Amino acid sequence: MSYLFPTNVIIFIYKSSNGDFILNPIPSQTLKLEVKILNAQTKRVGIDIKSMDVYIKSIELDIKIMDIDS
Repeated sequence: MSYLFPTNVIIFIYKSSNGDFILNPIPSQTLKLEVKILNAQTKRVGIDIKSMDVYIKSIELDIKIMDIDS
């Protein structure tokens, strides 16, 4: 199943008390996805969302979400 999101969305990434990273898109405050940060050493961060057919590339606070097949 593919999840389509608009591009140029600002997303907050939270680190929970157990060490997991949580995605919280705006304005959908209720949508939270567990993520694994693949490379946090660069400004562009690739994020692999578990069990989700999307790929996120992040540059600072500008996060673009696209279908992984596109």
